[in-house]
Parts: sequence; structure tokens; C-alpha cells
Amino acid sequence: MKRWFIRIVVILAIVEVAYLAVVNVVLNLQATQDYVNQLKPERITYKWDRAWSWFPFRVHATNLVLNGQSWSQQFELSAPTVSLSVAILPLFTKTAHLYDVTSADVDVRFRPRPMASRKDAALRPFYPTIEGRDPTLEADPVPTQSPGWMLIYDIAEISGSNKVWLGPTQMTLDGDVRVTVARQNLNGPLTISNGDADVAIEGLTIAGQKVTDKGSIKGTFSTDTYMPQDNRGFKVLGFLTLDADIELPVNGLEFLDIYLKEVSGLNLGGNGGLKGHIAFANGDLVAGTDLALSADTLTVDLAPYSVKGGGVVSVTVDADTSDTLDANFKLSTLSALRQPDNQTLFTGTDLVIDVERTPRLLPGAIKEKVPQRVALTIPKVTVPDVSVYQRYVPEKWKAQVLSGTGELDGHAELSANSLDFDLTLRSENADVKLREDSFETGLVLGIKAKGTVDGKTAEVDVSGSYLDLDDSRVTNRKGDSDPWQTKLTIGEGKAQFDLPEESDAAAGYVGFWSLFHDRDLKAMLATADAKLKATLFVSDLNWVNFLFKNPYSLAIYNSAEVTADVTVVKGALAEGSTVKMPDREFRVEVLDYVAVGQGGFDLVVESGGEEPDIRLDANLANASFRLQDEKAAVVEQMTLAVTAHAKGVSLKEGGSVESVVMNVPTAKITDMTAYNAYLPKSSPVRILSGTANLSAKLNMQENSATGFVKMKTAGVEADVGGDRISGTIGLDVAIGGGSAKEKTFDIGGSSLSLDGLRVSGGLPTDGNWNGRIDISKGRVVWKRPMTLDVTAGIYMADARPLAAFFNDHRKEQKWLDRILSLKNIRGNATIKVSPKEIVIPYAMAKAEPVEVGAKGIFAQGNRQAMFFARYGKLSGILEIDGSHRRFGLFGAARKFQDYVPGGPLPGLTGSSRTTAPASTRKPFSIFKRK
Repeated sequence: MKRWFIRIVVILAIVEVAYLAVVNVVLNLQATQDYVNQLKPERITYKWDRAWSWFPFRVHATNLVLNGQSWSQQFELSAPTVSLSVAILPLFTKTAHLYDVTSADVDVRFRPRPMASRKDAALRPFYPTIEGRDPTLEADPVPTQSPGWMLIYDIAEISGSNKVWLGPTQMTLDGDVRVTVARQNLNGPLTISNGDADVAIEGLTIAGQKVTDKGSIKGTFSTDTYMPQDNRGFKVLGFLTLDADIELPVNGLEFLDIYLKEVSGLNLGGNGGLKGHIAFANGDLVAGTDLALSADTLTVDLAPYSVKGGGVVSVTVDADTSDTLDANFKLSTLSALRQPDNQTLFTGTDLVIDVERTPRLLPGAIKEKVPQRVALTIPKVTVPDVSVYQRYVPEKWKAQVLSGTGELDGHAELSANSLDFDLTLRSENADVKLREDSFETGLVLGIKAKGTVDGKTAEVDVSGSYLDLDDSRVTNRKGDSDPWQTKLTIGEGKAQFDLPEESDAAAGYVGFWSLFHDRDLKAMLATADAKLKATLFVSDLNWVNFLFKNPYSLAIYNSAEVTADVTVVKGALAEGSTVKMPDREFRVEVLDYVAVGQGGFDLVVESGGEEPDIRLDANLANASFRLQDEKAAVVEQMTLAVTAHAKGVSLKEGGSVESVVMNVPTAKITDMTAYNAYLPKSSPVRILSGTANLSAKLNMQENSATGFVKMKTAGVEADVGGDRISGTIGLDVAIGGGSAKEKTFDIGGSSLSLDGLRVSGGLPTDGNWNGRIDISKGRVVWKRPMTLDVTAGIYMADARPLAAFFNDHRKEQKWLDRILSLKNIRGNATIKVSPKEIVIPYAMAKAEPVEVGAKGIFAQGNRQAMFFARYGKLSGILEIDGSHRRFGLFGAARKFQDYVPGGPLPGLTGSSRTTAPASTRKPFSIFKRK
């Protein structure tokens, strides 16, 4: 037994010596390298300085260099020392298993070959040089898998300082790496397993830019089996599993753009670093990921917006929500921009952005184009120019934000199924334009919005939103304007938006994302459906007047708070929308008048659309009423209702008023003397005192005016040619046509009654006298002084007022007394009043056997009249010219008939005026000739 044992040992020793002699000689022969390199020199060549083997199938080599190229890239690997073992038994199954491979200070280089589909012209200058390989040699066609040997590299350790140059990326790794690599033939499936790395990054350069000179990676890695030729570039991430701690301070974060642009729309720049734990599996970040990316310059793009600033991005994936990646951006300095115009929306500090998105980070496999959720927390930031927000204001609102600085704060959150905004924009010097008026104002805009999605409709609740304009002053008009204030607060408000018919769920364009992707905010606001209940405080109701572009000088003023109940369809006011002002004191102007009292008004949309028809109902009680240029009102205790209809109201041009109805059920005239202003200065009639009750209704349209005015005095005193009279006046004016714009009215059918007339200093009356004028045809221009042209019927209870003119001649002419006995006198008269004169061309009353008449003119410097009286066959005339009077009997009827007011008086020819008689002057009449 012992002998056999000795023999075996001797044989093994001989075999070992023979193995050492043969193998070591072969390994170090140049012929060996030449032989190996002539097998497939176009694919790979080997070179080493020295190689040896102390044990069977265990080989050591120094200065090993592998140089070759595959179908898509060229490579070179060099190592000062390499040791490996070859497994024998797997060789019988066509498996080359190299195990226990160790090395150190390795230098690895890979250079991609030119390929039409690879857009890398800018990067190729930074690719490594592979000795003996043509850098311009284009890649071969993609190979197909073919059967062959299984190659397994079981790397036990690679240590030391290792240089890796992959395409444009160069790095130096100092530490230990262990991994197993298996591949079926050169073009077959590849598997990486049992990867373990603990390395320090001593240098990293990408495309010539030095990224860092320190860092570390410690963790495990592996891949599923995959075909390299079918999964080039970022596609390999779909098979990678990585669980590692990483710390990478860098000089420039731009190197990450190549990847981040593909997966998240992020652009990075400046100095910073990446630190934390990454857990990655088959293209997804998985639970356990907790990374922090810091940067001096960080750009977050979410088209069309981008935020630039310095800060930290934290990325986490929690086990409870493993299907969601949470990214938190804390920007210590920031500038928010609107692209592609690069307009600055705001700048400031400490902006926080929370983004929830898919944890999928595999370029090409990511279908989502938008995050699942975005939330912004905005501290008080500066808005360099508030006009940048003009792009969100629909053109048809006719409101422009021209300039001004401001501040913005609040938060905003958006996801596919929800929206939550609470933002406040402030500016102390905003330059705003409404229609043609520009004004500078203190602006505060509060936007509160909560939205939900239900089927094909998105609903946004904007309750609580408000607009506050303070200390506003018009800047494009001459002279100083009084400052005004307004505040609009939406108490209840909901807007509805139809979602696009076609949505892309795979891309994330569903719900609100599909809405914002399909239309910008301006278009959404311009076409929204909404129901709003709001309150509006204004320091001056003049804004209402803008809606009513009218010829009637209709206007509303004073400060007030109004409520609005508005329905919007497709961005336009709908029928039934209302604006109401509850009772308070305010002012209404119409024609030349001003009414001030207690009341309210309603604005009602009668027909909706882009240019709706709007009705104004304004009501005043206990109001005063005066002309605009009057200091004090003489009409008090008025009840006033004004209804105006405006057609085609637009925010640009206002609306054309089709009609205005002014209804005065009751009013009291406190001083009748105010109406003297409507009489010519030459008028022989002057009201001395009196009060009256008034009611009226005026329906004004563009080409017509109808209605009535009724007045009943409580007692009036007047001076008529030096005689004081008193009595009660009843006025019933029927307005059958005319023009409110020109203040010209047809008053045919009107009447004036006199009751209880007394004449002081003349013929005594008992106060029971009454008379009446019924206008058959007439027109008045109601301006101060007025213009009047009427033809009327006259009724007098008796002739006592007219007989008073003949009082001085009754002693000589007893028959004049008989006129006093005349009752129920009726007649006709023509009266013409112009701003400079009153003309009575003819007035005659008859009650057989009595007849009385009058003609005259009352003008400045020309006051003359002729009175006629007849009793039976007796007649006489009284001529008056200024202070001259004459009574005559002969030819009285003829003289009265021939007399033309303004012409010579037959009995006073010596005192006749140089003024041409009314018959020779152009006849005054406000009736148009047919």
C-alpha cells in the first residue's frame, strides 16, 4: 500500500512538473499569442507580458490587454495582473466557466461605432481611442442569435484604482467589485448576477466636463437575462436591479440632462450633489428609494411653465404607495417662467413643489406625459411685471393689465381628478385698461378654486374668489380724477367645462390634465359654463352707465353694494342673470334731471349671448328731483321707477338703449317759482309762489316718446302784467310723440285747468272762477327757456279775468259791465313761445252775445297786446304798447282782425316800435311743414 502511495505521488509530481514545464513555456511563447490572435483578429486580440500557472487550470498573467470590437462597439481592457481558474467539467456541456477571477487597477474602454440611428456626432470627440481600431468604421447590421458556447465569468474581486471609459463618460473607481456575467455565445442572451460593489469615485468626466472628483457607491446589482443587441442604451434599465447607497457631489449637474429629459422633463445645472439610497428594479424605482438631489441651479419644466432656482429635490418611494414616486422640490431661490416667451411670472425664495408621478424611469417605456399630481406652495414672491398674466384674460372681457409690479402667494394643486387653488396677487401700482379708460389702481386678486371630475365634465367651485381695486385713478383723461374703489366677492360660484372627447389615458391626459392639454386657461375661461352668486361693492355706480350707451343721459351714481346671480353659458351671460342693489341712497340721472333717494336697482339679462340684451329696473322712494345745474331740488317726496332696455351689450362698446320708461307715481313740487326758468324773460307771467303734486310717465325710444305728466297745485300766486292772481292749476300733459333725445314732445290732447282764480287789485272774484285750455295740437321743446307751439280750445266760467283789462273804461262804457254776466265762454287760441318771446297770434272766446279776444307779443323791449270785447253790436279794443294804453270803439272788429302781433297798433302809431311786425318776420313755429 505504501509503495502504491509513493508511486502515485511520484506520478503526480512528474505530471505537475510536466504541466508546469509545458504550460508555462506555452504561455510565454510569442508564437502562442500570434496563434491566438490570428484566429479572429477582426473580433479580438490578446496580449500579455508574462503568464504562468502553478496549479492545473489556474492561470496568472501580467499586463494583459484585450483589444476587439463587436458589431456595435470597439473595446479595450488592460490589467496589470489577472488571475483566473477554468472549470473542466462544464467544458463537456459547451460551457466555458472562468471562476475566481481577480484583478486590480483595470483600465476598460468602450467606443460605440457610428450608427445612423445614433445621434452622437457632438459626443464622438469625447469617445476613447481604441488602438488599432478604425473610429469611423460603421456598425454592422444587428446580429441574430445563434447557438454556441455559454461563457461564464465569475469575478471574485476587482480592486484597486480602476479606470472606466464608456463612450463620453470617464470615471475612476477605487474599491472592490464582485459579479458574475454569463452569456450564450457572443450574440446570445446576457445575464449579470451577484453584483456587489463598494467603490469610491475618484473622478468623473462626461463629454469633457469634469463632474466630480469624489463620491461613493455601495450596494448590489444584477440584471435579468436580455439580448444586448435588442436592448441598447437606456433600454437595458428595463432589466437592471440596483440596491445601493450613493453619494455623488458634482461640479455640474448638466450631465444628468441626457437621462432626466427623457423621463421627467427636468433640466439641471450648477453645482450640487446626489445622496441617499436608490432601489431600482426593471425600470422602476421601488420601495426603499430615498434620494436627495441638490443643485445651485435647478430647472423644473412642466410645459409651458418652468421654474428655475437653487434647492433640493427629494425623491422617495414608500412601501405603502409603491406605485407612486414622490418628488419634493424645495427651491431656496427661484424664478418661474412662461415658455416659450421666457416671461418671468414671479421671483422669490422658498418655493415648494410636490410632484407625484409614476416610478417608471425607463425612457421609451414611459407613457405618461404629465405627473399624477402637482402641488405648489408659494410664499410671498415678487412679480416684476403683472402684465404677464394678461395672457390668461379672454379678449372679449376687454380688460387689459398693462404694467405694474406686485406680489404673489398661496398654493396650487392639480391632478387628473382634482384641482385646488388658493392664490393671491397684489399690486399697488397696476396699470389697468377697461375699454378706452386706463387707470392706476391698487389691485388684489384672490383666486380660490376647488375642482372635481365627473365623467365627461369637470366642475370648479370658485366660491370665495375676489377682486379688489383700491384708490383707482383714471390716467388717460385730462385733469385729476376722483379715486374710486371696488371689490367683487364670489359667495357661491361653480364653473363647468366639457372634457375633450378624446383623451389619452396612457399619456396621463385624462380629467383636468386633458382639459389643460387641449385648451389654455384663456380659452377655458372664454368658453366656460358657470353659475355665480357674488357681491360687488363700488364707491361709484358709474360702471352701470357703461352698459347703457344712450341718448337719454341715463346714469346711476353713488357708492353701493350689489349682489349678482349670474348664469354663464359658453363664456357668455345667459338669460335670467341678474344684478341687484338692495335699498340704499343713490342717484339716477335721466335727460337733464337728477333724482336722489332711497331705493335699489336690478340688472336683468333678457336675452343671453356674447352681446346680451339687458334691462335696468331702478326704483327710488322719497327722492328729490332737480335739474343737473340746480343747486337745490324743488321736487321732493318723489317715487320714481326707471326701466331701460339695452340691446347688444358688449364689454367693448356697451349697449344701445332701445327704450327708457320713467314712471313717477307721486311727487311733490315744493316751489313752483322754479318753473319761471322755462318762460322767456319777457314773459308777462311770473309765478310768485305755490306747491303742487306731480305724477308722470315717459316712455322714451330712439325716435319717439310717449306718456303723460299730471300736476295739481295746492295754490299758486302769479304776477300777470302787474296784476297778482292766485288759484289752483291742474296740468294734464299727454305726450303722443316726439324725441326724448332732443327733448321735443308732441302734446296734442293735453289740458290746463285754472280753478278758484282770484285777481288782486282788479275785478273782484269770489274764488269760484275756473277755466280750461285744451290743446288740440301742440309741441314743446322742454328746455330752459322752453319752446312751445300750440293750438287750443279755451273754456272760461265767465269773462271776469278778461274784463279786468277793461276795468279803467267801464265807467264810460257801461256795456262792458255786461260782459261780466257772460257764462261758460268757449273759444280757440294759438300760442307760440320761443326762448326770446311769447306770441299770441290769435285768441277768441264767444258766448253770444259776448265775444272777447286777445293778441299780443311779449319780447325783450317789445311788449304789446290788443284786447277785443264785443257785446251785441257794441265792440271795442284795448291797445297796449309798453306803458302806453288806448281804448277805442271805432272799427274795433276790423282793427283786431288786421292786427299782427309785433306790428303797429292803430291807435298808438306814434309809439310803435321799430321792430318788424310778426307778419313780416319769418313766422315762428316748431311744427314742421309737410
